[in-house]
Amino acid sequence: MSTQAEILAAVQEIDMQIIRLEKELTDIPTRKKAVEEANLHKQETLKAAKTTLTSKQSATKQIELDVEAEQQKIRKFREQQLQLKSNKEFKAMEEEIRQVEKKISQLEEKQILSFEETDKVSVTVASAKQLIDKADQEMRAELATLEVRRAEIDGNLQKLIAERAEKVVGVDPRWLNRYEAIIKNKKDRALVRVDHKICGGCHMALPPHVIHDARRGDLLISCSFCGRLLY
Repeated sequence: MSTQAEILAAVQEIDMQIIRLEKELTDIPTRKKAVEEANLHKQETLKAAKTTLTSKQSATKQIELDVEAEQQKIRKFREQQLQLKSNKEFKAMEEEIRQVEKKISQLEEKQILSFEETDKVSVTVASAKQLIDKADQEMRAELATLEVRRAEIDGNLQKLIAERAEKVVGVDPRWLNRYEAIIKNKKDRALVRVDHKICGGCHMALPPHVIHDARRGDLLISCSFCGRLLY
């Protein structure tokens, strides 16, 4: 016939599984949040890249408008030249045109650089978009996996709770009450073996009489160091 300690040890094995599964169940929302936040960070990176691209495109467009405005000046100067009567006035207008052409040349150089920068940012955005698409797929898959695991844990917990209810029927209420108080406090094993004269919980050396009484398996014997039940 099994001793109280042996029956309680069987209950404890179930409790250890329940504690482990409950902890995993509690961790699932945190894991989901971490996955979602990691994906959100990637989304923000893409958003920042798109903002930069829009800024570069606006700057390039503004340069195009500036070039067009300067070219319009040249066209007006050419029209005005046709109405000039003196050579001096003509040369002065030519100088004005040269200055505008110089400015256009500078703007066009700036425009080339702007095009190059915009192209680079466009590549960055495209690359980030691909990473985001992949990250979205991975996030959805991971969240789905976590949800499946949550359902599995719920099912397993219900089975273990039912199994535990059957096991505790054979446990003396005095043993069960002491055991449950300890396990609630420690969130770990409340009943431990005496192994080589050492407490299996805190690993402290035990007095001979404690070892002798604990090995009987029918006496409520506690470790004087950690308070766990001994058998």
